[in-house]
Amino acid sequence: MRGVWSVCVIVLLAALTALVGCSDPTADGTAAATECAKSDLIRQCPPGSNPMFDAASSAMCAGSGEANLISQDGKVTASCVGEGECQVLCQFAVPCDCDVERIDQTGVYCRDCNDSSACGDDMCTGTETPESCPRDCGAVCTAEAERCFGDDRQICSLRGLWEELVPCPTGERCQVNPDNEDATVCVP
Repeated sequence: MRGVWSVCVIVLLAALTALVGCSDPTADGTAAATECAKSDLIRQCPPGSNPMFDAASSAMCAGSGEANLISQDGKVTASCVGEGECQVLCQFAVPCDCDVERIDQTGVYCRDCNDSSACGDDMCTGTETPESCPRDCGAVCTAEAERCFGDDRQICSLRGLWEELVPCPTGERCQVNPDNEDATVCVP
């Protein structure tokens, strides 16, 4: 009787393993492996977001950059989870108006707009874009133009913002180039 009982337990365990399916994704072929991978990605989406696997979502994730956040119309609307071609777009149920404070296993937490930088502070930060905040993010200089900033030189970025600060050597100061007013030189 003990031998029959052991065989029944083994058959029952094998049936349970087949029903679970994700314990060995390669056992049931490519379709099962794909579903297992999808369910693993879905579990990585935080509460308060909806997993999306369509072509548009894949394209958004491919272009999301290092932060893996998706911004649309000045709001953070989703995050991408996974790597390479195995990514899922986690669409936020409620978009973050003023950037994301954190995303973890308990949910999506938006930054309080009162705590974040605001349009008009002369800094292009957070979700500000040239469209949503031209004062802070719009081009203010010609790319690669130079100006004096104290004793140092400042170079206009390709985005049209004064960003790169180039210190003059010790004992020298910045001066506008007399031959080209869009350039500077360091002089003693």
